[in-house]
Amino acid sequence: MSFINRLRLAKDWFLWIAKGLLKQLNCNPMPEKAFKKFNIRLVDGSIVNEPGVTGSSWRIHYSLRLSDLHCDTFLITTTKTGESLQRYPIVKNDLIIGDRGYCRRKGIVHVLENHGHVLVRFHSTSLPLFNRRGKSLSVLSLLRSLADVTLGDFDVWFKDPNNGSLIKGRILALRKSKGAIAIALRKLHKYASKKGVKLKPDTLEYAEYFIQFTTLNRHKFKAEELLNLYRCRWQIELLFKRLKSLMGVGHLPMQNELSSKAWLYGKMVIALITECVHQEAEFYFPWGYSISCLT
Repeated sequence: MSFINRLRLAKDWFLWIAKGLLKQLNCNPMPEKAFKKFNIRLVDGSIVNEPGVTGSSWRIHYSLRLSDLHCDTFLITTTKTGESLQRYPIVKNDLIIGDRGYCRRKGIVHVLENHGHVLVRFHSTSLPLFNRRGKSLSVLSLLRSLADVTLGDFDVWFKDPNNGSLIKGRILALRKSKGAIAIALRKLHKYASKKGVKLKPDTLEYAEYFIQFTTLNRHKFKAEELLNLYRCRWQIELLFKRLKSLMGVGHLPMQNELSSKAWLYGKMVIALITECVHQEAEFYFPWGYSISCLT
C-alpha cells in the first residue's frame, strides 16, 4: 500500500490521538487567582490552503485557555463554515474572547444559553443595537460624546434572533491615538483599493475608535479591566504564527479530502504533543510520576 493511501486511512487514528492529548492537557489546568470565577478562552480561526488552482481550502477553529495557553478544543471544517461562537462547546462560566468576526447574534446567544459570557470586538453591521425600549441605537452618536483619552461604557441591547427578545450588553469604547487612527485608515483604503469598493463615511469614523461588546456586567469587570484583558487575545495570533511557520500547518501538500484532513490532524497531533512536553517541563514531578497514577 502506498504512503498516500496509508495516510488517508490514518485520518481517524490521528483524530483519536489528538482528542486523547486534549484530555491529557485538560487534566491539570494551571490555577490562577485571577480566573477563579471564569474560564477565559481565546478563540480564532485560520485558513489552510492546498496548492494549485484545483486545491481546496480548510478552516481551523481553535480555542486556547488563557490560564495556561493550552488548546482546549479545535475543529477542522471547509471554508464555507464561517467563524462563529457556535463552533465551540461552551460550559458554565466560560468567558470567550474573540475578534469582530465573532460579533454575531446567534453565536453570542449560543454562549449565553450555555451560561457563558463573551468579550468581542464590535461589528456594527453584524450586531444591530437598541436601547432598553427596543428603539434602534446609533453607536456613533455614543462615540461622538467621548473626549480624547476617555473610556466610554454604555448599556446597550440586541435582539435574540430566535424570539426577538432584548438581551442586555455593554459597549466599551476608546478613541484611538492619532497614529493608530492613521494606521487604521491606511488599512481601510488599501482594502478598498484592492477590492474596488467605496468606503462609507461611517466606516471611516468607526476606524477612529476601539470598540468592544461584552455580556459581562460592571459588578464582574470594570471597563478598563476588560480592555486590558482583550489585549491577551494576541496570544492566539502568535499561536497560529507558530503553527504555520514552525509546523507548516499553513500549506497542504495533498489534493484529496481524506489526505488533507489526515495531514491536518497529524499536524495537530504534533502541536498537542509539543504542548504536553512543555507542560511536563513546566510542572514536572520530582518523584518521577503523576500522583494520579496511584488512584
